[in-house]
Amino acid sequence: AVEAVAPGPSRMMVLASAAGVSDRDARGILDEVRDAVARWRDWAGQVGVSRATTRRIETALARVAPTRPGL
Repeated sequence: AVEAVAPGPSRMMVLASAAGVSDRDARGILDEVRDAVARWRDWAGQVGVSRATTRRIETALARVAPTRPGL
């Protein structure tokens, strides 16, 4: 069920290939997304997102991007 909401890295690579994105570019994009999600709190603080909203977004991110190997 999680795969339907948050496809894992291998599924994302398949989707990227189907869309004509090279493996190299797809891996780079996945790395950028991982970094942005991991640094959400920093980004939120820089642009003045309230603590309550930051917590809500972090909770939502945790549901769709649970910590798993390769993600």
